[in-house]
Order: sequence, then structure tokens, then C-alpha cells
Amino acid sequence: MLSYGSVTRAEVNLLKDNHIGPAVHADRIGKVFYVLGKDIRQCLICDGVFTAQAAAEHAGTACLGR
Repeated sequence: MLSYGSVTRAEVNLLKDNHIGPAVHADRIGKVFYVLGKDIRQCLICDGVFTAQAAAEHAGTACLGR
């Protein structure tokens, strides 16, 4: 049986058969937040601290840098 390293040809074919297509990635505008707790996020642009809901709203607005 043909082998690719530790993966057999049958395993390669199985992976190909289960592949559903290329992943789609779209560019998104927003900010990066650091999770401080269960419902607390810190904006890495302005250092503001928000609830998860407020952080979602803040992600689409302009904020001043540090």
C-alpha cells in the first residue's frame, strides 16, 4: 500500500472525500480586544474596558489611540 509518511493513501483519499471546499475569508473592519474576564474586554487601541456587548459596538467606531 502506498504511504505518505505516516498517512496511507486510503487516509488521504478519505480526507479528500470529506473536504467541502475552500474556506472563505472576508476582510472585516474592527478592533482587537483582550479578554479580561467572562464579560470584560479591553480594546488594544485605546485601552478602554467594555462589556462584551459594548465591545461589539465599540469595534465599529473610531477611538483614540493610547
